[in-house]
Amino acid sequence: MSCNDYVEHAYTNQQTINFCGVNTHDQNRIAERCLRTLYDCTRTMLLHAIEHWPDVINIDLWTFALKMAADIHNATPGPSGLSPEEIFTHQKTRPDRLLVFHTFGCRVFMLDPSLQQGHKIPKWKPRSRQAVYLGHSLHHAQTVPIVLNITIGICSLQYHVVFDDYFTSNVSRKMNILPSSWNDLFSHNCVNV
Repeated sequence: MSCNDYVEHAYTNQQTINFCGVNTHDQNRIAERCLRTLYDCTRTMLLHAIEHWPDVINIDLWTFALKMAADIHNATPGPSGLSPEEIFTHQKTRPDRLLVFHTFGCRVFMLDPSLQQGHKIPKWKPRSRQAVYLGHSLHHAQTVPIVLNITIGICSLQYHVVFDDYFTSNVSRKMNILPSSWNDLFSHNCVNV
């Protein structure tokens, strides 16, 4: 169907068409306001994550932040008590739907794959690997997050994870909490008898 056929079909069925020009953002105020809200939320989430973990998080992850902002917006109830997701699907969602979200860009600890499969690993080997939380997949259960493995740089879905929503495991670069030598450590922690 060509453009002219489409316009003719619309007029035949008593429908109207409004055309808008380039850079006329006032033509569809509702859509433009929704986009601005999503981009503001995306920017806030990404800058917050960069502030807390600047060595790992950067603006290249903005698409994941935008997707997560849209997911949160679609799950958040509006003035009517219904979320946009519920209005669109005409179905009530789980009441704990918002509880599956975590802080964007927070540190995630993934269980070692050997332990996930029931195998044992050496006693002094770390039981987990670090990753970055990027949101949830649309094609899987809401409890399965998408994470970025910071060691190999691959995004994947993980199930056995622990979230650090408040960035408490990030060590501040401004604080020097380690003693200058082992002797200082033992001299401060030993009790004279």
